[in-house]
Amino acid sequence: MLPENPMPNTAAGYDAILIGAGGAGMCLLLAMHERRWLTDKRVLILEPDPKDGNDRTWCFWAKDSDPIAASLGPLSSCHWDYAWINGEPQPLHPYRYYHLRSADFYGHVKQVLAGYPLVEWRHSPAGAIEEAEAGLWVEAGGELCQSQWVFDSRLRPEQQQGLRGDERAVWQSFVGWRVRFLTDRADPAAIRLMDFSVAQDGAAQFMYLLPTAADEMLAEITRFGTASIRPDRAASLLEDWLGRHLGDDYEILETEAGCIPMNQRLNAPVPAHEPGARHIPIGTAAGAVKSSTGYALSRMFAHACGIVEALEKSTPCPAPYQAPRFAFYDSLLLHILARQPEQGQPIFEQLFERVPLRRVLAFLDEKSSLRQDIPLLLSLPIRPFLQALAEVYLRPGAWPRLSLGGALPLLIAALALLLQYAAPQALQSLGAPLLLLGMAFPGIPHGALDHCLSPAGQLQGGALLRFVVGYLAIMGLILLVWLLSPPLALLAFLLYSAWHFGETDLQHWGAFRPGRAWLHGAAALGFILAAHPGEFEAYLHALGLGPQLALPPLAMTGIAGASLLGLLGTGLFIPAAARASWLQTMLILLAGAFLPLLLAFGLYFIGVHSLRGWRHLQAGLRVSHAALLRQALPFSLGAFALFALLVAFSYLAELPFEGVIPGLFVFLAAISAPHIWFMHRFYGGAEW
Repeated sequence: MLPENPMPNTAAGYDAILIGAGGAGMCLLLAMHERRWLTDKRVLILEPDPKDGNDRTWCFWAKDSDPIAASLGPLSSCHWDYAWINGEPQPLHPYRYYHLRSADFYGHVKQVLAGYPLVEWRHSPAGAIEEAEAGLWVEAGGELCQSQWVFDSRLRPEQQQGLRGDERAVWQSFVGWRVRFLTDRADPAAIRLMDFSVAQDGAAQFMYLLPTAADEMLAEITRFGTASIRPDRAASLLEDWLGRHLGDDYEILETEAGCIPMNQRLNAPVPAHEPGARHIPIGTAAGAVKSSTGYALSRMFAHACGIVEALEKSTPCPAPYQAPRFAFYDSLLLHILARQPEQGQPIFEQLFERVPLRRVLAFLDEKSSLRQDIPLLLSLPIRPFLQALAEVYLRPGAWPRLSLGGALPLLIAALALLLQYAAPQALQSLGAPLLLLGMAFPGIPHGALDHCLSPAGQLQGGALLRFVVGYLAIMGLILLVWLLSPPLALLAFLLYSAWHFGETDLQHWGAFRPGRAWLHGAAALGFILAAHPGEFEAYLHALGLGPQLALPPLAMTGIAGASLLGLLGTGLFIPAAARASWLQTMLILLAGAFLPLLLAFGLYFIGVHSLRGWRHLQAGLRVSHAALLRQALPFSLGAFALFALLVAFSYLAELPFEGVIPGLFVFLAAISAPHIWFMHRFYGGAEW
């Protein structure tokens, strides 16, 4: 057994203090043991409850190769490979469903910890926590204990207030009976996850059955609703279901009850804590409970493993962060359960009837891809989700207000649309001057700061000279490719521009992943070009590429449609705080479809991309806008001079292009290639 209060000493510090030894705390302690982090570490566990009984049970599903299966699978009292669906047992493969009694989990972890004499367990609650330079101070039973790390399972006051103040909050409440029959009544090989053959009582209520033997099972009535199920009503529903399906000749061996918040207010806002953060929430307080299902143990275990890995590598501690795509799905379902609870039954029944179990479990575990999600989502009733979408995301006030920087490009787009229908010839003649003005700022200046992006800061002297020579050499190489093979040069330009546009936007929205960057950038660029097939073909001819690369109108329409779907798909990954910015981008791109190609490209490249890049540089380099302009000025002037030389040269020499606009296009292709590389390195190390 663990030593209790062996060496109370406020002077001596601890390496870690754990507040609470429930599921999250035990997962963290087990992970610390399995990765040998506890060796020679002083750890204090503050838990008033002795944790020597079976106060709850946990269930989880996992593949045999998953770490949780190796760690907790042997502790489970039962596991199953089948589940009843439509009256037939369906395989769970490659998953297995596990049932873990808390008494077994607690006992195992406490037995493991008994081998660590420096691990101390105090049966006392934790009080206030104060931060100091030397670490954290925790009040415990009238003493102050100092520690380098504190892992806290308590809900913060603002979390408790948010749950109490939300009248529409959904709760998962349940009452379970472990029963034994006089004769064999159950198939111990298969479980029932959701049996809706019970009264719904204005919520979504179902039976959940885990047969542990032919004559024994855990029968549980579960309710998804804004009000918890009453104990007397739960007993009535349990008695009724068991009597109708299995008979009433049973005895109740154990009972359990609980209430779990199904609330996205508890979700972790970011994937990792700030560097230097040492008071780390765990469990429900950290957002480990999946809001749409109430399952938590797998997420708590994964979070625990991530924390110990961070301790070993001295990196910021992770949080059980939910990808924006799945947070979006959950928000719609929770809204339906709160306002249209009668829709819960058809939604879940259709899900399990129409989608193979392995795909449902991967989806609920948030390990499915977007390609796998789409057919699954299409299997659900469409109308309640469309209504939820309108009520949650399209209602007044659902989106954050746009800043002036975000609203200005929209205002310009609106004025351009007005001119397009009132005086199209005037707008056509204004296109080139407006584009050149936008290139003067922020188009060229946002790319004229690459000499400031090295780890050593702004380059000077010989380092600056080598930088300029290398930059010009890359530009010259790109121009050479344009001379030798314009189609290859155009393809390369479109590819690296798509990457750069996607990276900038997704970094701005806090949703960057390389694959998403390619998808979003290609969709944005593809939509701009394909929405203007005639003009795009004319520019291809001006570049000497028309006969080689021109596509028929039907193909361009298909590209435009596919690009629009790609842009909408990007929206599934956008965090709530960035939705206004994403919407701004979508509106500008859509407005550009009704404007000349030159203006459409300029609105996005200058009004969206260049402005964002400028703001990122200003924040990442931590200098004022005026200082940034001064640093950019010499290279901006140099860029304008090079552009003028290129245009002049195109009139004097035999080049595959001639004129200001084609020259600008080729110049952008040349100057953007090295810029994209430097910005990629900047995004990899900047904190903006």
